[in-house]
Amino acid sequence: MTLTPLIADPFDCKGDYDKAIAYFELALAQNQKLLGKEHPSTKVAAKNLEYAKELAMTQQKASKGL
Repeated sequence: MTLTPLIADPFDCKGDYDKAIAYFELALAQNQKLLGKEHPSTKVAAKNLEYAKELAMTQQKASKGL
């Protein structure tokens, strides 16, 4: 496990999805390289990235509606 997801989480929690996504992408790439694509930790990293992207999209839609 790398520390990258731990760095991404605070950005994710405060709604800074651009930074969170960048760190989650880095975490996914690191996990794929170190552990392989089928490792459970790699799959969690992929889900974290997917979730952050969904939240970013929701935030963008909400800001356009204001």
